[in-house]
Amino acid sequence: SSDVCSSDLETVPFLISRGVPAEDIFVVAYIPELKHVDAFVCAMGDAVPDCPARIHIFHGLAGWGASKSNSVDPEMLGLLPFNHLFVTGPNQDRIFREIYYKKHPQMATQTTLHHVGYPKTDVLFAGKYQREEVLKRHDLPASKPIVLYAPTWEPEASLHQNGEEIL
Repeated sequence: SSDVCSSDLETVPFLISRGVPAEDIFVVAYIPELKHVDAFVCAMGDAVPDCPARIHIFHGLAGWGASKSNSVDPEMLGLLPFNHLFVTGPNQDRIFREIYYKKHPQMATQTTLHHVGYPKTDVLFAGKYQREEVLKRHDLPASKPIVLYAPTWEPEASLHQNGEEIL
């Protein structure tokens, strides 16, 4: 329909291809028009509805700043509409407390930080995998190091910028 933005046209088929039933996908053309919502959960928020719980979840680690979007939003203005921030780890917590709250002091009392971790890497840092078991399972030589290289798909990420040299 004409009220669906181009990113929605790409997202809906992607979700369906991953097994999400079409009837469970709710596309909103203009988020601030959402009414009667108790909670809004989003990984990036150009538009946030007025509701009691406005939750920002981060889809990346905190190495880029508050999130990688910090590179295009150095003042972190995109976080201002949110009153709950799901923190991925101690580095991100430090960024919020030392940078975000200094830039926007009023947010220190208007925002709650929730330490939720980052499931993609938490198991690695928690020691779930033991080197000897990984080597055996994948028939790898113990004399060589294991290197995990998991770049993002974006054009500004390391794979696109320096992938051949890294590999």
